[in-house]
Amino acid sequence: MLNCKKLNRRFTVGKSQEIVFYFVQEDIDEKLPPNIILLRATLPKNWEEYRDKTATIFKQKTRATVQLVPNTTHMLHWDKPEEVVQKIRRNWTCCASVVQ
Repeated sequence: MLNCKKLNRRFTVGKSQEIVFYFVQEDIDEKLPPNIILLRATLPKNWEEYRDKTATIFKQKTRATVQLVPNTTHMLHWDKPEEVVQKIRRNWTCCASVVQ
């Protein structure tokens, strides 16, 4: 089970690399379904290296699909709600057909 107090402490550090490292250390990859998607922001541009690195680690450890949502910040669901909903629905439909 995730330790939310520990996660919140790491989150306040503001380094996405540490957050992903925490998830990897907790063996969360074994608890996630194989059909999970990570929707990733692209702004600000100066964080691109960190986002690429952490998304790659997440993808390797979880077998997840990583999809960029162009021109979005961390709050990508606020920046482009229609696109986010479309990606979630597309993945949900795909996954539901596999389960059935």
